[in-house]
Amino acid sequence: MTSEDASVEYRNDAAKMRTALAAVRTLEAIRRSKLAELRTGISVLAITLSILTVLISTSGFWNPATVSFLLGIVGILIAILLIVGSYFFYQGLRGMREIDRQREQLAIDTESLDKMYHDILNQD
Repeated sequence: MTSEDASVEYRNDAAKMRTALAAVRTLEAIRRSKLAELRTGISVLAITLSILTVLISTSGFWNPATVSFLLGIVGILIAILLIVGSYFFYQGLRGMREIDRQREQLAIDTESLDKMYHDILNQD
């Protein structure tokens, strides 16, 4: 093998490694975004539960017949929050599964990256 062939192979291996690492970084960035979406969904669901807790704990101080209009509005808002929170939660979980599937398709494991990295560093 000539030095020119070794140089070309070295550049090809380095390019493959940069591409593989860029793909992994991109997938991990998307994973962080999906985790934030999941966290947002959980937070919205927790807000809904806290509103219900306040309504239940203060129910002894008001008469439902006199505030039925307000209870209807609060019920609608709670339903909307439940829908939005559930949507974010579902999208976050679905996105995490999709990222895992894409990572498996890349078939990039740490051993092959480590071997490629050491091969590139050990070449002259």
